[in-house]
Amino acid sequence: GVERDVIDVDARVRFQEMVGFGASITDASAWLIRNKLSDEQRAALMRDLFSIQDGIGLSFTRLTIGASDFSMHHYSLDDPPAGQADPALAHFSIAPNRADVLPVLRDALAINPQIKVMASPWSAPAWMKTTGSLVKGRLKADAYGVFADYFVRYLDAYAQEGIPIHS
Repeated sequence: GVERDVIDVDARVRFQEMVGFGASITDASAWLIRNKLSDEQRAALMRDLFSIQDGIGLSFTRLTIGASDFSMHHYSLDDPPAGQADPALAHFSIAPNRADVLPVLRDALAINPQIKVMASPWSAPAWMKTTGSLVKGRLKADAYGVFADYFVRYLDAYAQEGIPIHS
């Protein structure tokens, strides 16, 4: 006979907890949802994705802190004039998220208020990096503290919008 592997499942033994199932809300997906769907199509899609009763009940979503590979242009949430640093984060703003990402996220949360939201950057702001660019490079050694402050600003800004980021 053919030798077969055996998988024994013991439902009494648990190794980790599932946080949720979901997808990212990127600049591109949010823009498409907001700008290429009719109101009826948008409502149906959001219901299909996030409703526990009438859809697949996504319960987890990821946001990017600044641009990602799925953005229409490169940006961070703190872009001072070219060649300048901004250690005080005076130029910090979530304005790039206001037109599309925030409204789609609010719609999702209105359908399923239990959604857990996480956020992560694709890149630190260019002025914090060795290349001075959002593409390639590493975080400068003297930028660790201000990069941590950048995260705190993001968390605070989203909290002010009524959107908690899951820790």
